[in-house]
Amino acid sequence: MFEHFEKTTEENRRRIVKEGIRAFSQGAYAEVSTDGITQACGISKGLLFHYFGSKKSFYEYCLRKALERLLPAEPLPVGEDFYGILFTSMDESIRLCQRFPDETHFTNMCARDSCADAVEVRRRVFDGYARQKKARSMEILQLAASRLSLKNPEDDLAIEGLYLYVSAIVSKYLIAYQERPDDFLHNAKAIQRELRQYLDCYLYGILKQEEQRQ
Repeated sequence: MFEHFEKTTEENRRRIVKEGIRAFSQGAYAEVSTDGITQACGISKGLLFHYFGSKKSFYEYCLRKALERLLPAEPLPVGEDFYGILFTSMDESIRLCQRFPDETHFTNMCARDSCADAVEVRRRVFDGYARQKKARSMEILQLAASRLSLKNPEDDLAIEGLYLYVSAIVSKYLIAYQERPDDFLHNAKAIQRELRQYLDCYLYGILKQEEQRQ
């Protein structure tokens, strides 16, 4: 689809994508000027459109690259217990956000953008990313749950329920910090402590022992 862009040098590709991600991380889609991007890249506006066809296609290409960099790669995290595995995975995600701050701010900006073109791209790109994230999260939860004494270790519903529970809690924090993602990273350890309290309620219950037997 982007054969003209793929044929240029690796240095050119890296520079153009870097400047695109940087620009889109600093403003909403409608506010970002391709003139500013091409000036920073040292190429003509015509050449950028020759590579990508449109601003929206370039935006989508940069978004896919940003999400690729923020998705943890194999292998699965190592840990002695349930929380060790879970929080090792979270720490890796946080390290990626710190390593790629422009990519982090870009995806956060995209998630809140109301421009029609940005919404269309977000729906198309985020769906695939969400499926990848869920698949990896389920693998991590299955590994973490293997360190617990489950009533039925083969119960897929228990893992699915745990995934939904963790996702709901994480979403709470993502919404709370959506306009200040840097604070989310800064408060990561405190958030993990709170998450552990929530998970303890899920794993060990909130009813008194005598009420559980009724």
